[in-house]
Amino acid sequence: MADLYITYGIRERYWVSKLAAALEAEGYSVWWDHAVIPGANVRAESQQALTEAKCALVIWSDTAVEDHWVLVDSEQAVKQGALVSVLANNAAVPAVYQSLEVSDLQDWAVGDLQDAHFMNLVETIKGYCPPSQPSRAEKETQAIARLERMREESERKSRERQLREAKMIHKRMSV
Repeated sequence: MADLYITYGIRERYWVSKLAAALEAEGYSVWWDHAVIPGANVRAESQQALTEAKCALVIWSDTAVEDHWVLVDSEQAVKQGALVSVLANNAAVPAVYQSLEVSDLQDWAVGDLQDAHFMNLVETIKGYCPPSQPSRAEKETQAIARLERMREESERKSRERQLREAKMIHKRMSV
C-alpha cells in the first residue's frame, strides 16, 4: 500500500515524475501510473491503489480539469476524506473542489525540496498521513551518526590496544 496516490492529466507526466521523486525523498511511498505494465488492467490497478492509499493528490492543470478519470479519482478521494488538491498551472479548479485547501505549486522550482511551495505541500500532506519511511535527510543524518559511532568505537579500541601494549612493555621492563 502506498502512502500517496497521484492522479493527473497526461500532459503533466514529466512534472508529476519530479513531484513523485521529491515526495519519495521526503519518505512517502507514491503510486502513480508510470509503472503500469502494458496490457494490464490499468483502471482496476489504479482503483485498488487509490482505495488503499492513505492520501490522494490531484494535480490540477488545464488537461486534468477535463480528464474523466482525474475527476472520478478526485470524487472517490473526497469520499475517502483524503484529497489534497495541487495546482500545477493556472487552471481553474472545478467548483466542487474549490472549497478544499489547494496547495499552489505553480511557482515551485521543480525538484527543489527546500522550495517553500513544496515544503507547504509536504506539511499539508502530513496532516493526512505521516511518511512511512525516513526522508533522505533523515537517512543521511542516521548514516552520519552511525559513522560517528563507528569512528568513536575504533578510537576506543585503539586506545585500549595502546594501553595493553604499554602495560606489556612496562611489565617486561619490570622483570
